[in-house]
Amino acid sequence: MKPPFEKWDLVDVERALADAMERHREHALAEAHALDAATVGTNLVLPVRRLARPWHQRYADAFPSWEAFVAAVRSDADPGAVELALRLLSRVAPGEVLPLARKILAVSPWSEMGSEVGAALGKVDDPAAVELALAHADVPYVLRGVSSSVCARAWPIVLRRLEASRVMDTSRAHPRSETHLVESLIAYFGHHHVDQAWPVLSRLYAGSVDEYVLLATGHALVAWDDERSLALLEEGTGSRSDRRRFFAVRAHLRDGESHAMDALGGLEALRRASGRVLAHELMDQVWHRARDARKATAGRGGIADERYLALALAWVKDERMVGVCRYVLDCWSKSEVAAAKKRLLRAGAIERPAPPPKLAKADVEAMRRSMKKARKNLEAIVRELEELGYAFDSKAPLGRPASPETLKALEKAVGGPLPVSLRMAFLEIGSCDLRGAFPGHEPSLATDAFVLGDARDILVDALENAGGEARWPLAFAPDAVGKAGFSGGQETILVPDPSLDARVAGVRGEPLLLERLRQTFRHGGFPGLAGKKGPLAAITARLAKVCVPL
Repeated sequence: MKPPFEKWDLVDVERALADAMERHREHALAEAHALDAATVGTNLVLPVRRLARPWHQRYADAFPSWEAFVAAVRSDADPGAVELALRLLSRVAPGEVLPLARKILAVSPWSEMGSEVGAALGKVDDPAAVELALAHADVPYVLRGVSSSVCARAWPIVLRRLEASRVMDTSRAHPRSETHLVESLIAYFGHHHVDQAWPVLSRLYAGSVDEYVLLATGHALVAWDDERSLALLEEGTGSRSDRRRFFAVRAHLRDGESHAMDALGGLEALRRASGRVLAHELMDQVWHRARDARKATAGRGGIADERYLALALAWVKDERMVGVCRYVLDCWSKSEVAAAKKRLLRAGAIERPAPPPKLAKADVEAMRRSMKKARKNLEAIVRELEELGYAFDSKAPLGRPASPETLKALEKAVGGPLPVSLRMAFLEIGSCDLRGAFPGHEPSLATDAFVLGDARDILVDALENAGGEARWPLAFAPDAVGKAGFSGGQETILVPDPSLDARVAGVRGEPLLLERLRQTFRHGGFPGLAGKKGPLAAITARLAKVCVPL
């Protein structure tokens, strides 16, 4: 546990910072307001930690006046004010930072202050600032003083430390404590392109098997952006390493999306099965560039080379590629995609969709019967839970089955049929939400309670986001993490899909939906309780006992 702020002896630092704020009042106040303005509309706000306030506030909200801010810096009671003062000083008078940073680091400061000291040292044009950061590498985040340093004269210090590091043994991975330090050293050379460092960077990139080192050197070489660095990066085009393929494509894209596609073999090569991995990487990076261009140009921008449209249409039916293909296709209007698809079909450049499978009527009826049993199981589980005093999150844990009209509209919105299992689940089960709390247990208990979303709500989402050539991941429940009340993912099924049953993404092993239901009822509606002992095991057994097999 961290000691209270007053336990750090920083009185001299606080006084010196307050005096500095007074000396540089005009410029420091302007910087404070500039920080506020730069964070409008985001969650990035100034850190001011006081019990009566949120942990993060803007300067203008935290302090009613400049005098109040300076008083808070002197008070020995507001760490956020001290952090902000150091940040402002590094912007208006970086030459005054170094002696204060020495005093702060001498007392091994809290992590937020370590981050501020590192950022402040990075603005000091003095090799001593880099030496100080390296000497206190154990202080959280202080290595920002190396990675972001503006001091070009510090390169011999940084290079010697890099050459002496264990990561120069490229044949093995290294402890994270070592690679964390080395990442900062390498990042320094991403900002300062010193010829003496290039042989070391190139050796690490070409030979290292450590993913962290590879990632850091790759970004540094991209930043160098010279012929030899780009040539080295491009050598990774055929590599089995995901990192090296990423940087190879990044290097090829330097001269534009059309050049990159040509350099990687062109449309024909990337449409082949052997080109799938490179096609995925290329489309992913091109789509990100297009997205960033749209942000930077207020909606303009996109992908100019229509071969990417053809490439996405060639791969869009592959489950491993559907996500990135959808993003690429969204760069064109639906009418443009439809017209391109017709042209490519006529030219034989893409395969015509296979006819939907013919499903036996008996199989469809068997699925309907299984979902009717599932509904009865859930009704029995809800009754048992009510007797146990279970606190449901939902006022109506078991809703009504969906109407045929809703399902017809949903299938129209997603561009085709739902798997029979999912369609019957909506028609026979309806919506269900077993999330809640068992008596004596927290609601966040990882029970993986059964949830099936309301088809009407899913229809609203589909009308907004589904459709087009790419299949859409229809989300019908949070995943196990989300059900426990944390930020998690979703359980999804790719649609349209005319098959009898389909796999559920977001669940370990991606079982078919019917098998997912069987697993659920084997544990009384709470598969997350499998293997539990004590009272929860007895409850699970009681709930499972009222369920019939599907």
